[in-house]
Amino acid sequence: MTFYNASLDLDNLIFYSRTDEGIKKTAFPASYVSYLKKSDVDDACVKIIRKQRMVGNLTSILDDGLYYKLYWINRYRREEECSERGPFATAGIQTYEADVSPIRRHISDNGITIATPRRVYLDIETDSRQPFANATAGGAAVLCWVLVDDDKRVTKRLLSDANTSERSILTDLWKALGPYDQVVAWNSPFGGPCFDFEVIKNRSRTLNIKVDTRRWLWVDQCAAFKRFNTGNSDSGEEKASYKLGSVAQAMLGEGKHDVDGSKTWEMWAAGGETRQKLLDYCIQDTLLLAKLEAKTGYLALFQTLCELTNCFPETRSLQPTIQADGLLLRLGKLDGVHFRTKWFNKNDTDRKKFTGAYVMPPTLVGIGNDVHVGDFASLYPSIMISWNISPETKVASGGCSVPTSGVRFATDRVGVLPKALIMLTGERAVAKAAMKVLDSSDPEYRRLSRREKATKIVANSFFGVMGTPYARYFDLEVAESTTQIGAWLIKQTMAAAESRCLEVIYGDTDSLFLRGTDQDGFRTFVENVNTITYPKLLSDLGCTANRITLNHDKSFSRLVFTGSKRYVGISLGASTAEVKGLELKRGDTLRLTRSLQQSVVDLLADGKVEADNYIGLIELAREGVLFGTHVLENIQVTKGITQNLDDYKQRANKVGDDSAQSPHVRVAKTLRDRGQNVSKGTRISYVVTDGTTQPLTVIPADDFVGDYDRHWLWESQVYPATQRLLEAMFPAHDWTLYAKTRPRKQRATKDAQLQALLFAA
Repeated sequence: MTFYNASLDLDNLIFYSRTDEGIKKTAFPASYVSYLKKSDVDDACVKIIRKQRMVGNLTSILDDGLYYKLYWINRYRREEECSERGPFATAGIQTYEADVSPIRRHISDNGITIATPRRVYLDIETDSRQPFANATAGGAAVLCWVLVDDDKRVTKRLLSDANTSERSILTDLWKALGPYDQVVAWNSPFGGPCFDFEVIKNRSRTLNIKVDTRRWLWVDQCAAFKRFNTGNSDSGEEKASYKLGSVAQAMLGEGKHDVDGSKTWEMWAAGGETRQKLLDYCIQDTLLLAKLEAKTGYLALFQTLCELTNCFPETRSLQPTIQADGLLLRLGKLDGVHFRTKWFNKNDTDRKKFTGAYVMPPTLVGIGNDVHVGDFASLYPSIMISWNISPETKVASGGCSVPTSGVRFATDRVGVLPKALIMLTGERAVAKAAMKVLDSSDPEYRRLSRREKATKIVANSFFGVMGTPYARYFDLEVAESTTQIGAWLIKQTMAAAESRCLEVIYGDTDSLFLRGTDQDGFRTFVENVNTITYPKLLSDLGCTANRITLNHDKSFSRLVFTGSKRYVGISLGASTAEVKGLELKRGDTLRLTRSLQQSVVDLLADGKVEADNYIGLIELAREGVLFGTHVLENIQVTKGITQNLDDYKQRANKVGDDSAQSPHVRVAKTLRDRGQNVSKGTRISYVVTDGTTQPLTVIPADDFVGDYDRHWLWESQVYPATQRLLEAMFPAHDWTLYAKTRPRKQRATKDAQLQALLFAA
C-alpha cells in the first residue's frame, strides 16, 4: 500500500492517496501500543498488570515473540502507565515503544510505502501593519497569494476593492491547492512554524472558511535548503543570510524585486500600478522557489530520503531522528526487536557526555609540500557493522570486544543498526554501479544519484542519532564504543605509518595527513594496512566481519594549517584550493572578510609562496576599507539567534553593573519591538557605526544610510581572519604591522572613557 500522507481522526487513521478520480481516503483503526519483554515479566509485573486500574486501561495483551504487546484504550492511558513515573518504571520494568504514534506504528507494522506527492510553491503578502505574532495568529489580512508548480504554471489572486473579498480569495486558494498534495514555502532554516502556512490556516479559521488542512504536506523549503546545503556549499555567501532574496542571489544570480516588504499595506492601499507591483513581487518570490528547486534538487532528494526511511515528506521529517525511527522501527518489527520508550523529558543521566573523536593538532609550520591524505571509508558505519554495534547486541562475554573499554557485542546474530547500515551501503553500491553506465543527463541517472546521496546521508546520520539523548536509540556505551574504536583505529594507523618512516602531521576523526613519500609509496602503505593491518587487528578482537578500509583520498602539493579542522590545500596538478574551516566558508563573516581571505587563497593556488607576494594585496585591501565606498551587503555583520530572546542573560561587568548584551541581541530586541518576527534561528544583520564606545554603537542593517566605522571594520572584522592565515603561511613575517588603523586621538578618547568609568566606580 502506498500513501502520500496520513492524519489521526479521533480513533481512526486516515491515509491519503491519489487516484485518477482525485484524493482517496483510507481509514484504519488507531492503535496505542507498548511492549514488554517477556524476560522482564515476573510475578511483580503480573501483579501490576492485574491491577484493576491498569486492566481497565487495556483492550488486550498479545504474544509477540520475545515481547508482550499491550493495546491501550487511548493515548493518555498509555502515557500515564508507561511514563517515567508510571507503575512500570516504579517497579524497574522497561517499556518499549510506548511513545510511538499510531500513524508511525501502522506504517512500520504494515509495510506502508511513501508516494510521490504533487508539489506546488506558495507565497503570500499580508497586511504589514500587523506585527508578526498577530499575523500568524490570523489577525492580518491576506492581500494576495501566488501558486507556482514545477512546470512554472502560475495561479494568483489579488485582493480588490471592487469585486473580491479576502474570504473569496482565500476560498479560491484552497480550491487552487486541490490538485496538489505538498505545499512549499520559504520560512525558517530551523523548521519552526512557517509564516505563510500559519497565516492561511489561521486566517481561514478567522473568516470561518471550512477546510481540512491535514491532507496536505507542508514543507519549509528554507529548512530543506539549510539541511542539504550546509555541507555542500563552496563559500559562505549563501550561508550569510537565509532570506529568500539572499539565497536566490547567491545560488541563481537573481534576487527579489526591489520592494520594501514592510510596506505591503501601503502598496496595496495605493491601488493601480503600485498594487500590481505588490502582486508582481509575490509572483517573483514564488517563481524563485521553483527555480531554486530546479537548481538544487533538494526537495527531490528529500523525497527520496522519505521513501527510503518510510516518512511522509513534510518539514518535521527533515530531522534525522524522525528518519531513523521510520527505518529502524520497521526493521526492528521484521526482526522481532523493539526499542525502549523515549519520553523526551531528559534527566541528568541521559545528558552524560561520552568521549568523542580523536583529533591530533597539526604539527606543520608554514607551507607544507607533498602531503598525502588517508581517509577511512564511512568510518562510523563501518565500525558499527564490523563490531556489530547495536543496543540489543551488547553481551557480558564472548563476541567481539572494544579495545579501549572491553565492552562486548554479540557475533552470533546481526543487530538492527548494523543490518540497516548493511542495507544502506548495499543500496548505495548498487546505485553507484548503475550510474557508471548512464549519461548524467539521463533522468534515471538523476534518480540513482538521489538514491545514492540519500543512502549516504541516512547511513552517516546513524551515529549522530545513536549519540543524542533525544533519540530512542541513545546508548552511552554504544556511542562511546563507536568513537573510541575510531580513535583507536586512527592511532593504530599512525603507528603503522611511523614504523614505515612516514611523518604524521595531522589526524582528525577519520583521516590522517602524512608526508615523507610520493603518491606511489603512499598507495602501497594504504594497501598494506587494508590487507594486513586491519584484518589482523579486528580478528584479534573477535570481529567476524571487517568493513574497515583506508582510502588514498588526495595528495596536496601545498598545504597550510591555521589550526585543527582549518586548512588550505592545493591538490597535485590542481589550480584551485580546497578550503576547510576558514572564514570564507562561513556565513557569519563579512563579505569583505571572505573576499580578502579568498584573494590570499587564490594567490597560494597560483604558486605564490613568498611573503612579499601578499604585502601589496593587504595594503590595497586596507586602503579600500578605509577610503572606498561599500554597499550594505559588504559591511553588515550577521549573527544567528540561538535561543529565545528573553533567555539571553546579562552578566555583571567589572564595576558591578549589567553589561550590554551582544550587538545582534540588542538589535534583535529592537526589531522585535518594531513587530518583526525574531525567533530562535533568525539571522540578525547590523552595522557598527562607532567601534570606540562601550558597548559598540550599532544599528539594524535596514536603518543603514551610509554611516559605518571603517577602522572597526578593518581591525575587528576584515583583517584578523586573513592575518591568521598569513601568520600560518609565513610565521617569520610580522603581519601585525597592518592590523591597527585608528588614529591615536580616537584611541585615547576611548581609553579615557574606560578610565572615567572605572574612576566613577
